[in-house]
Amino acid sequence: MDASQKIYLLKVPAVEDRFQVSKAGIYARLNPADPAYDPDFPAPIRIGKNAVRFIEHELEAYFATRPRTGSKTAASK
Repeated sequence: MDASQKIYLLKVPAVEDRFQVSKAGIYARLNPADPAYDPDFPAPIRIGKNAVRFIEHELEAYFATRPRTGSKTAASK
């Protein structure tokens, strides 16, 4: 990342809206005890006792690598 590039921090509701994932889905991906755990999911930044934020470009990169569902090749068979 370029030093002049701005870093945007997203609250959990913004992550839910932007990436169409539930709050439970976010925390499941972060919890090693959960079957949905994904070690590649970006860790949040704690900015207060009860406040975390996620770095926008890290989430964008993560979701860009996820497989897409409903591929046209599967539907055309």
